[in-house]
Amino acid sequence: FEQFYKISVEKANANSRHEETQADIEKKAHLYFKKIYEGKISLDEVISTLKEFKTSKDPKDSEMYACMIHALFDEYKFFGQYPEKELRITAVLFGLLIKHRVVYNTTLGIALRLILDALQQKPSSNVFQFGIWALQQFKERLHQWPQYCALIVAIPHLRQNHPALVSYVEASAHAEKSDAAGGKPGDVNLSGQAGALSKGQETKTKEAEEALKTYDVPTEKIRDKLHFLINNLSKANLKDKAEELKKVLMPEFFEYFSHFLVTRRVEQEANHLQMYSEFIGKYGDKKLYKVITKHTYKNINVLLTSEKTVQRAEGVNDRKNLKNLGSWLGLMTLARNKPILAKQMRLKELVLQACADGRLIAIIPFVTKVLEPTVQSKIFKPPNPWLMAILALLREVMEVENLKLNLKFAIECLFNHLKLELKSVQPTKALIRVPVHSQNLKPTEQSLQTQQVPTSANKGDDQSLQVDSSQADSSQGAPTEEGKDSMQFVKIHPSIPLFQNYPDLKRCVPPAVDRAIQDIIPVVERSVQIACVTTRQLIMKDFASERDVNVIRRAAHKMVKKLTSSLALVTCKDPLRVSITNNLASRLEEALGHLPSPERDVEHACVQVSADNLELGCRLVEKAASERAVYDIDDILGDFYQRKRTGTPSANNFAHDLPVDLKPEANGMLSPTQKKVYDDFGSQRLPADLSNAGKVDFNDGSAVKLPNHVQKRANPMAKRNQHPSNQTVLDNLMTTYNALKKALLSYPSAKDIPVANLPKTGHKSQEIHKMLNMFPSTLQAARDENIFPKEVMYLTFAKEVFRDLFEERSNALTISAQCAILHCVVTAHPSAVDRITEWLFAAEDAERKFVKPVIVALVGNQIVDVRVVDEYFRKALIQNLTTPSRDNNQMQWRVLDLCIALVRDLVIKEQLLPLECFRNIVEVILRLPKSHLLPFESSIQIIFDGIAALRPELAHKLAHHDTKEAKSNTDDSRFKIVDVPVPSEEAEQPSLRRSAGILLDDWFSICLQGTVSDKTYAQYLQILRNEGLLQTTKSTNLFFRLIIELCIDYSSKSPSQSMSYTTIDALAKLVVFLVKFLDSSNKIALLSSFLQVAAHVLIRDHNSKNILENSSGETFNQKPYLRLFTNLLYDLNTPDPSLDSSNIDVLNAFTHAFHTLRPSRVPGFAFAWMELISHRMFMPKLLISKPRRCSIMFKTLIVDLLEFLHPYLQNADLVEQIRLMYKGTLRILLVLLHDFPEFLCEFHFSFCDAIPTTCIQMRNLVLSAFPRNVRLPDPLTPNLKVDLLPEITHPPKIGCNVTEALVNSGLLRPLDEYLTTRQPASFRLKLSKRLQGTETKLGFQYDLKLINSLILHLGMQGIEKLQSKNDEGIVSQFQDNACMDIFDGLMLTLDPEGRYYVLNAIANQLRYPNNHTHYFSCVLLFLFLHSEDMFVKEQITRVLLERLIVHQPHPWGLLITFIELIKNPQYDFGRQPFTNCAPEIARLFDSVTRSCMPSHEERGKRIPDGVDQGKVEQ
Repeated sequence: FEQFYKISVEKANANSRHEETQADIEKKAHLYFKKIYEGKISLDEVISTLKEFKTSKDPKDSEMYACMIHALFDEYKFFGQYPEKELRITAVLFGLLIKHRVVYNTTLGIALRLILDALQQKPSSNVFQFGIWALQQFKERLHQWPQYCALIVAIPHLRQNHPALVSYVEASAHAEKSDAAGGKPGDVNLSGQAGALSKGQETKTKEAEEALKTYDVPTEKIRDKLHFLINNLSKANLKDKAEELKKVLMPEFFEYFSHFLVTRRVEQEANHLQMYSEFIGKYGDKKLYKVITKHTYKNINVLLTSEKTVQRAEGVNDRKNLKNLGSWLGLMTLARNKPILAKQMRLKELVLQACADGRLIAIIPFVTKVLEPTVQSKIFKPPNPWLMAILALLREVMEVENLKLNLKFAIECLFNHLKLELKSVQPTKALIRVPVHSQNLKPTEQSLQTQQVPTSANKGDDQSLQVDSSQADSSQGAPTEEGKDSMQFVKIHPSIPLFQNYPDLKRCVPPAVDRAIQDIIPVVERSVQIACVTTRQLIMKDFASERDVNVIRRAAHKMVKKLTSSLALVTCKDPLRVSITNNLASRLEEALGHLPSPERDVEHACVQVSADNLELGCRLVEKAASERAVYDIDDILGDFYQRKRTGTPSANNFAHDLPVDLKPEANGMLSPTQKKVYDDFGSQRLPADLSNAGKVDFNDGSAVKLPNHVQKRANPMAKRNQHPSNQTVLDNLMTTYNALKKALLSYPSAKDIPVANLPKTGHKSQEIHKMLNMFPSTLQAARDENIFPKEVMYLTFAKEVFRDLFEERSNALTISAQCAILHCVVTAHPSAVDRITEWLFAAEDAERKFVKPVIVALVGNQIVDVRVVDEYFRKALIQNLTTPSRDNNQMQWRVLDLCIALVRDLVIKEQLLPLECFRNIVEVILRLPKSHLLPFESSIQIIFDGIAALRPELAHKLAHHDTKEAKSNTDDSRFKIVDVPVPSEEAEQPSLRRSAGILLDDWFSICLQGTVSDKTYAQYLQILRNEGLLQTTKSTNLFFRLIIELCIDYSSKSPSQSMSYTTIDALAKLVVFLVKFLDSSNKIALLSSFLQVAAHVLIRDHNSKNILENSSGETFNQKPYLRLFTNLLYDLNTPDPSLDSSNIDVLNAFTHAFHTLRPSRVPGFAFAWMELISHRMFMPKLLISKPRRCSIMFKTLIVDLLEFLHPYLQNADLVEQIRLMYKGTLRILLVLLHDFPEFLCEFHFSFCDAIPTTCIQMRNLVLSAFPRNVRLPDPLTPNLKVDLLPEITHPPKIGCNVTEALVNSGLLRPLDEYLTTRQPASFRLKLSKRLQGTETKLGFQYDLKLINSLILHLGMQGIEKLQSKNDEGIVSQFQDNACMDIFDGLMLTLDPEGRYYVLNAIANQLRYPNNHTHYFSCVLLFLFLHSEDMFVKEQITRVLLERLIVHQPHPWGLLITFIELIKNPQYDFGRQPFTNCAPEIARLFDSVTRSCMPSHEERGKRIPDGVDQGKVEQ
């Protein structure tokens, strides 16, 4: 715009006759605006004047036009300070400039961008209101810019506050464009491209945002040449056109051309993709190829992440574009022998994620189109391993039951295109652990519930009229026979505009009405119950002396039908109207898709159809409810009928209390008048009685004929009288159960797989799942009987299953299936839990009570009473562990093993039950000495870690759990634990260690041979399998433990003086070999098992040698373990994707192992541990990974390191070893500060919690980090306005739970209540006492984590409240702020130590420019300025000063705060008494002041121009 302005000025100077200075022009423009705001001239006159200036040939007028427009745009940044009247005038003027085309081209683009920016501000701000007023002035022109409309619609708060305006903008986006360029000549093209979106194409928000990015757009002449060249492209002239393109297209226009080609051509012209690909190849520019590929990936990612893509109707165009982009991507990469890099796109992961998310409808066609061009490749055509792996996954997807046919067809077409047979590709097993979303499957036929009443059906058919969503999508086609038949049952008024424009949409009405009635049926269930209870009481009163059962039944039927229909009508009318409206609206919106239709037409159609068909729906609901009530009343009065048949008298005990008119006659019978009451119930035609009427009359005389089968289906209870007996139900259950047992026994390959994990595919698996699904419905078929009650039937069947459960205890598949059946029984009959629990513990043999897999399955499925289990095993633990007996030795360990398994599997791992369920068991385990827990060390550690996570208050007790504590806690006679010898796993299998040693020696021989053929490795792998050492998890872990111990012994007993690592290196190679080739489907699990076993071997070795250190002199050596882990990190860094150490699962396995070996647990391994977590094969790869959980995992390791050092650094206990570890920690933090500053920024809160208050430089290292996309302003810049920096309004990213300490202490809720209401007034005093904690001889023991959590939470709440006020500034609002009340209260009520901790917590938030830094800087300065206590000011100075006098780096926010403190005269810092109390102190402050505020010459020497101060400090 400045260039335009200069041109205008130059033209004015050229005309010497009308020469006028710039000052005069600006003065004249100022007078114009003054007249506008004073109301002396109207806005219409201003627009007319500007139009004249714009078209005038006089240079002075052109200058005036440019000056006024430029001044108006420059004022935008001050609109937030305008009064309402002036702001409205300005907004209207702004909008009129656009409406009347006063601004055009560049100036129009600037104006539109300013209005868009205003609309994105907070709804409460003046700038947002300006945007609304301005937009309303030119909304008639919005249809010219559909991309601009998309950006406006994408603003979330705009739809909430101005829904009508957003609806208008959405309608404008779909309006027809005036020309292909999206506007009239002279209009700006917001995208910078030649053309707007084609008619009917979906407007994507991300594309619109991308379109507003400024590319180097060629001139109109060059654009015309490019478009003409592409339009005339053919296969015959590719070479000539490529040469022509080289002359026209310059490198600076590659971005524009790529965007045009991919968005306008590739997405819409599927038939020309091959030609465009060859054309780019003829052009032969690598840079253009990279830019085109980049735009292709960008557009693909937009469509893949769009929710609209997977919507059946609305996403049709997006899915078509995605398929075209897939073909284009394959042609540009695979067909040219170029790979699709994993960092750009992972096709296998894309398919697996789509299976789980229900997005296969878009992903499968896209992936198949990407792979089709591989037939043109020399590298990626079959049998390329990468391609075959994806094809195998697609082959498995095809086998998914009920997969949609179009997805199967797409996969079959791909195989045909690649000339491959489906049978030739073996499917993978990747979907076993991936649940297939229901949206990927075609809808299955489901029978209606007995209460559902259909409103329509086919002739001669007994199926409900439900229009499939796919049929609704194809609503533009001719109606099917089913649709034609349905029209005669539901009324559709011919005057509805929507159905006049789209007649085929009438097919959506019958299924919508049908669905609405089905949804309302459950609502009237209560009406049935009320009517039945009322009828029962009245019938038993009035017919107490009646002996004819038929008379009683007829009266009951008449009464209950009348009552039910009346209640149902009252209950269902309004909900049914709403349900019909909502169901029809959703179906119409889905069917319309992107077709233009005003929202009011859809709403009108829904309301009209709902009103027309409401009576029909109500009558059908009444009929269904009445028939249900008739059946229920017969059941309720069954005993009453039986007594009448047998002649048992029924006394009318309350007849004497009735009024005269209601009393029966002397003989107990009803009088004729009283009988007439029941006759009148049936004399009136019930509204729901449609069996004789055949038609339903409507207000306008039209009728809807009901077919006979609909009337039959309207009686869902018609067949319930033909119900099987309970004996038949039991026979059916036993037949199904016996068939299931045979099927389970015939599936030996899956014997170790729980039934829930069986694949959904495969004949045997499907048969098992089908039979298991039959049990719930069969059990529900039981009914109350006098001869064979259903409760007895349930327990009889459960007894049979329970007995078989213990006969098949070795088979995991059978146990899980039988527990699933028992769970069904318990669901149908909850009291069966008590009986099954009695059966379990009533047995005298211990085999039943202590079978671990069975007990865990029963408890996990809640088939037995968990409280009884907890109490029983608590007593069993105490009894077995306190009674020394050789015979009882094995039982002791079986009981303890079972109890540990219950807690570990059900509470910690699976989290099926809360910890409180096993409170007694956990208490006993916590009181056991280490000698008893040593065989279960890994499981115990899992339990301890899990309990510490679930119950933080127990973490301290678990961390100090040792033998002495256990003995001291169990020193009473009631609970004395006898020391029992630990069972040896090698003793149970004496030959296992020998076999492991022989296999290890064979492997050493293979490694020493150097070059070995694949045959040798294959033979060794076969030997391992034949030995059976790796068949189960238990044997595998035992084998790993033995070979690790053997290798460590070999290396330690080396005859040479230096340790030999040959065996360690061979062991690492063996592990990598096993992980690669032993089990391809479970590589990560095998690696995790080895790492955990290695960690526990290390812990056992460390603990035993530390105990023996004083007696034998043997010490723990960490070097062989360090060598082992280091080799694994190196060897696993291979091209194999599943073993790449950048793989998330591999990194996760190493992280868990390193956390297990943290220094606080294994101090002797601390130095090696530090080297491992900072290893170049671990730390960078973990932090580079995109998933956020990788950063969280590494944060845990850094916190482990800091917590280990904390007690030593806090007490200044710096022995040489700790001093070395401290230096190593500083180096790790420096590397993170330099290479991964975002990591330190995100988790600074957790690190500051773990860093002692004495380690000021270490804390400065963490707080000095700032994101790499942030440029720190020089804090020494004169007149630097911090509050005007754009970054100062942005919140920082915090990856920690800030309020965890507040929640654990119970302070969060009262704190938030005080911040909201400032009540109670005593809260501040109580808060200080809560922070002080317990009193010791040296003072109060403060909870520093609680203080840090409190301060940061207060800041975040304070910022939120201040932003909502939107007044003059932050500091001016501190006087009336609940957060500042608490800050002031803490300064007044805490002792000096507490104040120091609070001020430190505030200083911890002085970091890089963000709103936290600004807020807490203002808090410190505010406290300094307004505090009347000189000691508070002195402590604030101390906190800032001690962080500045240490070596660099210094946080930017710390420098800004201290400079403001000493520079601003209102703080009077230089005259404070504590700054001049001694000459040494005065010199210190003078030195710090000069270092923070050097002279201009010194600054010029220290920091060159353009260099960031923050970077220099680092």
